[in-house]
Amino acid sequence: MTGHLDEYSFEPEIHSPRELARDELSVIAGEKEGKLLLPHLDLDAYGRDVMRRDNGVLGDYGYLARLDGQPIQAPRQE
Repeated sequence: MTGHLDEYSFEPEIHSPRELARDELSVIAGEKEGKLLLPHLDLDAYGRDVMRRDNGVLGDYGYLARLDGQPIQAPRQE
């Protein structure tokens, strides 16, 4: 994996579905609109859905997902 780090998204500051949802909202809606939406959403459910969509995993060191959307354990396509 170390030779292919550019094929992964690693977010060491994300440790929960809620944090992932907040990060995703700030990316797609912008900081200002994301903050406005926060109180109206189930952030835990949204974060879990983002994880499923991206086949991402949460671990002790943060959030990890492959950029190609494949599961972390799947063999890489050469």
